[in-house]
Amino acid sequence: FAKTDTGSQSDLLQLLSMLAARASADQRSKMMEWSDPLGREEILTRTDGLRLAYSWQGHPDGQPVLLVHGQSLGHIFSQAADRVFRDAGYTVYILSRPGFGHSEFSPDMRAMDDHACAISEFCRIKGFRNIPAISVSSGLVGLVKAAGNDPGLVSSIVNVGYLWNRQLNVTGKLPTNQRVIFALAKTSPR
Repeated sequence: FAKTDTGSQSDLLQLLSMLAARASADQRSKMMEWSDPLGREEILTRTDGLRLAYSWQGHPDGQPVLLVHGQSLGHIFSQAADRVFRDAGYTVYILSRPGFGHSEFSPDMRAMDDHACAISEFCRIKGFRNIPAISVSSGLVGLVKAAGNDPGLVSSIVNVGYLWNRQLNVTGKLPTNQRVIFALAKTSPR
């Protein structure tokens, strides 16, 4: 547990399964790959040469909003939500985090640093500054790290699907990603 910074057998198994999934990524059937159901996925190239995939929903020329998901292949909302975003004049850009979907991960970086780098690169390539952001579950970790590295990157963050415990003295018993978020929240500049 100490070597992997995990606090329970379930955390350790989750970590091992993620590592096994990454190791077998090139051996998977093409039928198992992520596919954008809307057919809007685009792939950019980071300055380090790695692929960075994203999709979008809503109005094609709307006010940009960044969506950063947690540990999943991608997060596409329903067609009804797509219409709501379009009618409201928003374009929701959905970034595939490194190692998920069609975004490549850097073997030279920690996962959190690679995720933060990918978010920053995406915003730089697209020309986004002070963009409102939505994170889904553990996507908050990379987003907070990216925002901390570049205070003008996002204007606001809304996180969906993540439980915050108000008792900071219990953070040692939390899973790794929750402990990291609390550590960032406690030590990051306001």
